[in-house]
Amino acid sequence: MDNVRIIRSLTIHCDLLLSNNLQVNWKGNKFHMTEHLTTTQCSDDSEIVQFPPDAPLDTLKGVGTGRHQNQDGYTIEFTLVDADEPGGMDEMAILIYVIQILRRSY
Repeated sequence: MDNVRIIRSLTIHCDLLLSNNLQVNWKGNKFHMTEHLTTTQCSDDSEIVQFPPDAPLDTLKGVGTGRHQNQDGYTIEFTLVDADEPGGMDEMAILIYVIQILRRSY
């Protein structure tokens, strides 16, 4: 999306038992993760060289569920890449979607 300001607030851990928070707001849309993450994958990519302070991981992938525009049933998939400090090369990819089951009436 060109020229769309995306505001995000997050506290994400690799440990599924810890409290995680993720909110994403853009163009009048609001997503808030309401449950713990259902999946996380943390890794240290050897191609990414972090400057001090070095961290034990640089890439975190996760899946969680939440509310979009105050409606339940949405899923978020994301990838966070911490490439440097103070964050000029960091990346974040986000996909928010709802799965709808269509029922036929006979």
